[in-house]
Amino acid sequence: MQLRDYQSAAVQSVWDYLETSAGNPLLVIPTGGGKTPVLANIIRQAITQWEGRVIMLAHVKELLEQGVDKLRAVAPDLDIGVYSAGMGRKDLDHQVIFAGIQSAGRICAADFGRRDLVLIDEAHAIPPNEGTLYQQFLQGIQLATPHARLIGATATPYRMGTGAIYGPGRLFSDICFEIGVQDLIDQGYLCPLVTSPVGGGKIEANGVSMRGGEFVAGELQRASMHGDLVESAVKDMLGRTQNRRAILVFATGVKHAEAILDQLRKHGQATAMVDGETPSLERSWTVEEFKSGAIRFLVNVGVFTTGFDCPRVDCVAMVRPTGSAGLYYQMVGRGFRLHPDKVDTLILDYGGNIARHGPVDAIRVPAPRLPGQAPEKNVMKTCKQCGTECHPNCRECPDCGNQFKDEPTPTHETTADASSAILSTQIKITTEVMDVGDIAYSKHIRRKLKPGETHINPTLKVEYFAPGAAAFVRTPIATEYICIEHEGYAYNKAVNWWARRSNDPMPLTVDQAVGIANHGGLAYCEQITVRNDPKKTFPEITHHKLGPKPALEHDPAESAGDLSFLDEMPF
Repeated sequence: MQLRDYQSAAVQSVWDYLETSAGNPLLVIPTGGGKTPVLANIIRQAITQWEGRVIMLAHVKELLEQGVDKLRAVAPDLDIGVYSAGMGRKDLDHQVIFAGIQSAGRICAADFGRRDLVLIDEAHAIPPNEGTLYQQFLQGIQLATPHARLIGATATPYRMGTGAIYGPGRLFSDICFEIGVQDLIDQGYLCPLVTSPVGGGKIEANGVSMRGGEFVAGELQRASMHGDLVESAVKDMLGRTQNRRAILVFATGVKHAEAILDQLRKHGQATAMVDGETPSLERSWTVEEFKSGAIRFLVNVGVFTTGFDCPRVDCVAMVRPTGSAGLYYQMVGRGFRLHPDKVDTLILDYGGNIARHGPVDAIRVPAPRLPGQAPEKNVMKTCKQCGTECHPNCRECPDCGNQFKDEPTPTHETTADASSAILSTQIKITTEVMDVGDIAYSKHIRRKLKPGETHINPTLKVEYFAPGAAAFVRTPIATEYICIEHEGYAYNKAVNWWARRSNDPMPLTVDQAVGIANHGGLAYCEQITVRNDPKKTFPEITHHKLGPKPALEHDPAESAGDLSFLDEMPF
């Protein structure tokens, strides 16, 4: 099996990490991006080049079956064993063992003998607390083989409530390789995604309680079946899926799924339903019917979020809200895979999940709270350059333009787009040229001191108004802040702003600048170009069309040393 370039890079990154670092590396590859071939090649090289002994763990049978198949494809001569009650085998003494944690976790890890490498697919499924099957088994492996190394693979390197699964104090030390959803779409390895705001049946979860970062199941199901929500969602879904062949529907519970099933059948659709209680044989038969095209709509309750591989899926309908960013990703991920019969995958979101979590290639993951810590809402972000308190979603300071890229932010963080863009590249950024009728200059002082501050540097607030705006009741079309009394980048930006409008040197204080501006000392701005980016809290003025600078009233050389023409100096 020929690996793709990024898959080869992922394999090499693991060996480089193990050679140079003492921790446990984590691979982050999107659903459908081919984690299994990467893991299979790591296993093959470990055995054939270093005579290692390997065990690979997973929490669902489908992942084990995929792993065995891929390893046999890349290394048919290897000695492969399986330890899984669900697969009817309990092998112990093989070069590589594929083990289900529910089975392997109930015996002594030492029974598997020396295991130099432990690989875990869907590594985000490992609970962080001790005493779980995963944690006990890994501790047993460490006792049996002290030099054993752990390698994880996942598409979502975080868990609700505990945040990132890597870093200091975590099971995995670092991400050694990561590639994004949009990267693989651009390279032609994942299916393009499209979406549109739904026209009916949207579920409001505002009044539903949450427990452990997820909506309470019973309350959520009741909310999803209120009034005519099910009927409205199905009608909207049918209207939007006329050209779709394989629609995977996620419901909130069994009763909700049955109601969706009934509505679809009333409209003559070939439909089936699967939940956690569906017998194994019936489930397998249903999935095969769906894959073959005999079933067009497959409604499920929480069973097709991991290990479900059906490339024909060309529409994912989330008829359920979720507070879990991981579950949201896994639902959308069922449509990532390529298939000759489809050009893209339609994502229908009746649960408000895109607005809640952000585009699927840039998911916002809330930072975990400490025990007893109340949830923080709209925690303000402080600009390190000028000290302005900014909205938590700001990517740059509205006062000085300082970018917040140097500040630590959660992995995969972004601002959710209210227009339901499933990919961050689909977020619409608009640019508008606006005529200016009036400009107001004033002194702006941030209200709140930062810890350790004794004073706050003011800024020059510049408000632009449309032509004909009323004198006393009006809203600016755009506002900018000029940091005359700051330092560094903010001050240099202010110098350039002033130099474009006046031949006089920039004043030393904001008060002086306001006085000069209000007495006609600056070039008038006739037009502004405003850039509106939904990922930013405030519009950005990218261009000013300026009139001529006012005539010099003072000799520049003289003014540089004598500023007595300005207001009284502050000393």
